This record gives sequence, structure tokens and C-alpha cells, in this order.
Amino acid sequence: MKHDIAVIYRNKRTGDYLIQPLSKHPDGYRVEQGAPAIIKADEFLPRIADAVRRGLELSRRLYNANETLVQDDKTAAAFERSHHRVSVIETDDGLEVMPYSRVRGGYEGNERNAILVPHGDLPEGLVVALQRAFELCK
Repeated sequence: MKHDIAVIYRNKRTGDYLIQPLSKHPDGYRVEQGAPAIIKADEFLPRIADAVRRGLELSRRLYNANETLVQDDKTAAAFERSHHRVSVIETDDGLEVMPYSRVRGGYEGNERNAILVPHGDLPEGLVVALQRAFELCK
């Protein structure tokens, strides 16, 4: 069973990371909520696992329409062109790390490339899985 989810974006130019929690909308889908945590590229190794854990915790919050991130189409398209995307989903077996590819003006995940990090391999396994997942992003 899949539970909490956070999305990690990496800026293609700077290498900096944004960790964005998602909340469950009353209609059942997930929406980006609140300000993302920012991790500079040179802070990835020491900070990313805690930042992702915090993002997963924040995804448990109730949906709040006032915290939903809204971008016009032009701004969203520019952001998507300049960032790679990876999701981290907490499951009963561990954390599923899935790289996304840019497709038709958005992102598309490929479960075939998903990496399962068992709970016993955290946090080190998460760091390695995230590095691998970002290598697989297109």
C-alpha cells in the first residue's frame, strides 16, 4: 500500500534541489502544497535524507486550498523545462524512488525504473537511490 509522497526537483543548471510535499485533495488526487524545502547542490549528501523525511511527514497534512501552488501555464512550462523530477513514496516495504521523464509538456513516471529502498537501508540507501534516479531522468 502506498502512503505519503514527496516530489524532489533538481534544477538542471544549478543542481539545487526542491523538496515539495503533496497533500491529498478531497477528490482523492495529490496536489503540491506549501513552500518547498531548498537544498543547495553542495548540501545534497548531508541534508537530502532528512529533507525528504520531512517532506513525507508534511504530506500527511490535510489539504488546504490556500497553500496550493498555482502557476500559470507559461511559468509551469518554464519550471518543468529547467528541472528534473523524482518522486518518493512511502510504502509498507520502504521508500519507492521513481524518476520522471519530460513528456508532452509535463512529467511522466516510469514504474519500471522505480527503486525500492527497504526501511532497513535508510537513510544511506535513499541517498544512493535518489542519485541513481536523477541519473535516469530525461
